[in-house]
Amino acid sequence: MKKRFVSMLLSLCLVFALFCGMSVIAYADGTQEYTLKAGDTVFSVCQKLGVDFYANQTWIMETNHITSWTNLKSGMKLTLPAAGTVGGVAVTNTAAAGTTAAAASTLSTGDTVSYYLVEHVMQSGETVYSVCNQLGINFNANSDRIKEMNGINNYNNVKVGTTVKLPATSVPASGTYTQIVAHKVVAGDTVGALCRSYGIDYASNADTIKALSGLENLGAIKAGQTLYLPVKASASATTAAAAAAPVAGVSAAPTVNTTAQAGAMNVHTSSNGLFYLTVNGQVVNSAPAGTTVTVVTVPDQGYKVNDIIIYKTASTERVKVTKSTFVMPAYDITIYVTFRAG
Repeated sequence: MKKRFVSMLLSLCLVFALFCGMSVIAYADGTQEYTLKAGDTVFSVCQKLGVDFYANQTWIMETNHITSWTNLKSGMKLTLPAAGTVGGVAVTNTAAAGTTAAAASTLSTGDTVSYYLVEHVMQSGETVYSVCNQLGINFNANSDRIKEMNGINNYNNVKVGTTVKLPATSVPASGTYTQIVAHKVVAGDTVGALCRSYGIDYASNADTIKALSGLENLGAIKAGQTLYLPVKASASATTAAAAAAPVAGVSAAPTVNTTAQAGAMNVHTSSNGLFYLTVNGQVVNSAPAGTTVTVVTVPDQGYKVNDIIIYKTASTERVKVTKSTFVMPAYDITIYVTFRAG
């Protein structure tokens, strides 16, 4: 009976998609399939489907074996996350990997932190590419966005002393930064009202919101679109250490190592269960390279662990997991755990 219900539900989704003129097929595993049409970009498709492009772009690239956003052709079939998910895993009123619990609590219901913008002053001998590598930012995936946000026409012409804004997946160690909050537009929303709710000056940030959201007219937003709002924040060494704390519901404990040699372990909140990380039984949010780390999972009643996936932060490089443990590499990592009924 349950299988028949799921089958009927997916059939209704397909009929609805065809009625709306969109080549979309929804699946029960939190993903959907879309066939590109002339004029489509992955960003515009994500906007149509209510998918947070920025939070999912690395997953989309890896899943569809994409190396460049500019080489996609009409007729190509893409596997995309379902609306409101990161990599097919539901997220609700939470923040991106690396944010603090305090930052997450300030979000409006249903909003999430998609990523962060950090500012870097270019030094002699640096290139935007080399700075991205230092910060663990995927340059290839973000090149066009960095150009647009900074008004860069040619990376070879970026001068020493120039301040560039760069997208990151974790809070910087100190200083000011910007949380990019993803808000799914609902009927009655206005950009002005949303800005006021987050203390954003509309007049000075309108162009930034347009660039982040791929919109030309902020007065013509539509229900279902994803609007990206720049919310200022600041970090200190203390808050940065707290930023990689275990997911909500798991009490924090002192870290094993907080030196520069310790790699951050960024936790992505999962639905249907919680998880946290330990070294020798102690809860941690960072660990030196070579340390054996255990992923402790706490499924909700009626659920069990489906998969533990670990990536090099801002990259598609995977870390091997063996029976819920892994060896900490010499770089920051991001951990996803999915749960399934059973």
